[in-house]
Amino acid sequence: MEDLDRLCRLSDDKKWDEFPKSVVFVTSNKVIIGKLAEILTKPGENLPPNVLFAILNCLANSCMYFQHESPEQIKKENPIYLENHCHELYRELSTPSSMSGEFFSFPYNGIIEWVIDYLDNHTTEDRDDQSEIVRVCLKFLCNLSTSLDKGYTAFLSDQKLRIIIGKILHWNNLNVLLPTCGLIHNVLFNTTEGSAPFEPLSTLEGLIRADTKKVRTANDAIMMFLQRTPDLLDTVYEALSMEVKLYLLEIIYQNVKEIVYCHVSDAIIFPENTIIYLMNRFKRRSDLILKTVDSYLNDMEPAEVTILLDVLGVLSSSDRRQCHILQRDSSLLINAVFLLRAIHMAGKEKNNYFTPAQKLSDIVPNSSKPDDTASDDTEDIRNHPAFGFKAGLIRLIGNLIYKHRANQNTLRDTEGIALILDCCNIDGRNPLILQWCILAIRNACDGMATNQEVIANSEKIKFIDSAVLREMGVTLHDDETGNTIGIVALPNESQAEKSPCRFG
Repeated sequence: MEDLDRLCRLSDDKKWDEFPKSVVFVTSNKVIIGKLAEILTKPGENLPPNVLFAILNCLANSCMYFQHESPEQIKKENPIYLENHCHELYRELSTPSSMSGEFFSFPYNGIIEWVIDYLDNHTTEDRDDQSEIVRVCLKFLCNLSTSLDKGYTAFLSDQKLRIIIGKILHWNNLNVLLPTCGLIHNVLFNTTEGSAPFEPLSTLEGLIRADTKKVRTANDAIMMFLQRTPDLLDTVYEALSMEVKLYLLEIIYQNVKEIVYCHVSDAIIFPENTIIYLMNRFKRRSDLILKTVDSYLNDMEPAEVTILLDVLGVLSSSDRRQCHILQRDSSLLINAVFLLRAIHMAGKEKNNYFTPAQKLSDIVPNSSKPDDTASDDTEDIRNHPAFGFKAGLIRLIGNLIYKHRANQNTLRDTEGIALILDCCNIDGRNPLILQWCILAIRNACDGMATNQEVIANSEKIKFIDSAVLREMGVTLHDDETGNTIGIVALPNESQAEKSPCRFG
């Protein structure tokens, strides 16, 4: 045991300058780990920063070899266990007689207590050497939290650590933020759905802040926080600034879109409470979009409504539990129909941001205009909160009525079918609106003879504005009875000159 003898000699003689060179940073030797834990937890010992770093780094790496031993096991099997300190136990484990194999469980409790105490006294970001020790402390907790053994959770979820995590998340050191976010994710992953083991507001704000700094573990931690904490949005959302709300909603949207569209069948997106909160938030705030009818407001509130609609559109787009949660609230469908009607009518009253753009010149920079003016016009249309909003509403409506008889009836009773038919025109401000209208009509008719009859008797089904098609050089072609049967190319000017004139 040459390595053990050298560590004992250096620590007894306090030759700390030589000590780090003797520490093997990755080891599965239980005796060496026990000795390092004994040195770390010795009462009154004031170890230099480089020694602390070397010991903690080795202990952090040891977590891949040892399973955590619960406090109850330690007390039962080791009578010398001290209630608040494991120093004597680690001394016992550092003797060669304790070696009984290559892989072992190990009582990390005393190290956890030491690490949490150290972090509690060093939550201010000031010195580089201190930051390195804080980082390796968090690395140790993060690595330990990957264990399937739940014995450590009493330490990792205590009130002291909750406060510490909230403070450290506001550091600027990315090397410290990385293991902090990883620790939060791992603890939440091993926690059943319920109350968060971290302070909700400061933790969520800190995770979002870390994500803005491109800390790669922050995004996953945010989603895990939402998944494991059903009342998280109810608790903290109103306290967030509007800028942070928008950032959080965008994270939710991008992650939900990936889960749904990549068909991750076994993924649980959110608890029911979270989905209901997002839905109710949309219903309460949705009419804010109407404030933008005549102008582009430099206000983030309408943008919140737009992202919420995108989130609901994705959540309702597959036959999953979250779609069923949204479908059973008929007020969401009614809200969407009435909001669609208000937007549609506002667009008909006069030329504004809700008026359908049915000419290519409305959405594509005009070569006859100065380049900067044309570009500004196009940017206004695409950056306005109303861009795509109407199509998004129709998409949501179509999803909510999919194979849902009560909602199919509600759509008809609110005259939503005629409304959707009236929206069934190409609109440069709402890409794919025509396709979403067709899908919504299809879902309204599915298994519903009454709705099929309403549509069959509607005159609107026979018409579609073809201004955009004409600008593209094509037009709708009618047969002898006047029914539209396809799209044909318009004759060019030379062909038009040669064609004989016809008089009706």
